[in-house]
Amino acid sequence: MIRHIRTVILLVGILLRLSLSASPAAGDAPTATVPAGRWTVLARTALLFPADAEYRKIYGERRPYFELKVGADIARNLYLWGAWGSFSGTGTIPLVDEEAESSQNILSFGAGFRLSITPRLGARAEVGFSRIGYKEKAMGLEVSGSGTGLRAGVSGFYTFSRTVFAEVGLDWAHASSTTEDGLELRLGGWILGAGLGLRF
Repeated sequence: MIRHIRTVILLVGILLRLSLSASPAAGDAPTATVPAGRWTVLARTALLFPADAEYRKIYGERRPYFELKVGADIARNLYLWGAWGSFSGTGTIPLVDEEAESSQNILSFGAGFRLSITPRLGARAEVGFSRIGYKEKAMGLEVSGSGTGLRAGVSGFYTFSRTVFAEVGLDWAHASSTTEDGLELRLGGWILGAGLGLRF
């Protein structure tokens, strides 16, 4: 956990340095063309590619994922964000041929750097923490738990107006958890998705 905190602090420092270096000098004409406003809300649908190999054997190589994200600017190119998303699945345990159900919820927060490329097109880079909770039912038993890990992502966005934008991005959200039996679970995974957002 301490190592995760140090990593995030280092990466946030890099984002802050990028934000300061990207800010216009005194007297320069502003070039920022992102939608007007300080707050953003983004609703995104995605495919999540699970990190755990055993999970993939039971529930498949990819799962539908939905996420809601909120952001707040703290500098011209730097912002803080928080997100909540979830996915679930049903499958069959190999060998014993028993049905299983599983769900995971991903709560994340961190900092991001935004860069305008053209008057309508831009890119983002984000880093932060993820708290991932899971629940699984199989063979008459139910287990649950959670873990804390890192999250990082990159995305591109296109602005339709001063308040509406679309975004496509790739994220890595991962955490580990150990069951009572000593089994280590890899939670989360790669997230590839797109969504629509509002800025106000």
